[in-house]
Amino acid sequence: MSEANLEKIRLDTKLLEEELYNGESLIYSSENFDRKLKEAISSEVEKQNILRQKIVQLKKRYQQLQYSISKSKDHLKALKTKTQNYQLTKDHHELLIKKLPIKSLMVKNNLLELEAKISTLGSEIKERETLYLVLKSLIQTAQANDFQGVTWKVKLASSDKGIGARLCLENLSFVDKDLKELFLPLIMTFNESFRDSKISFETYSKRDKAIIFSLDFKIKLTYSEKTTILELP
Repeated sequence: MSEANLEKIRLDTKLLEEELYNGESLIYSSENFDRKLKEAISSEVEKQNILRQKIVQLKKRYQQLQYSISKSKDHLKALKTKTQNYQLTKDHHELLIKKLPIKSLMVKNNLLELEAKISTLGSEIKERETLYLVLKSLIQTAQANDFQGVTWKVKLASSDKGIGARLCLENLSFVDKDLKELFLPLIMTFNESFRDSKISFETYSKRDKAIIFSLDFKIKLTYSEKTTILELP
């Protein structure tokens, strides 16, 4: 074998080694790219699954809120119908007052007595009826959603500017979520329905850690032609 033939063989060997190296490098790069691509796809799929779960939860929460709003609207419709159709007569006032003599402006756990005392407030029947319906609705909402035996008391006030009440609900077992779901939609519907009466609300709570055991509502109805602030006890 000549020296020239040996050089040719060595050159062929080198070319084959380079081809093998290039092939191995290509395979390694392709495998590395494939691995990273699969990891990226897996990560995106996981993100999509998490997002889908959150969307499902949001849709469920939205449906619950729509149901709550629908119930509040139905309740408001019933209140408006009763306000429009229910007119207290003079005889009815006198009968209630005769049966339940008014000795103070404080009422405890007695809706009939509350109605009788409210009937003596102020000069406007519409505001009296509205105040009674609002108080009754707040009381019954608390009683219907708490099984601990809710108790309540109301202080009433009136002047030539308007009428008002301070409702204290006691022996509760609520959390903040309950307040938002039960009372906030109710107060919003009151504000919308009785805007002509210039109704306003203030709410205070007493709690033990996360549990709300007492709620205070200050409710004021100012006569339409008046603007002076009504003071409550």
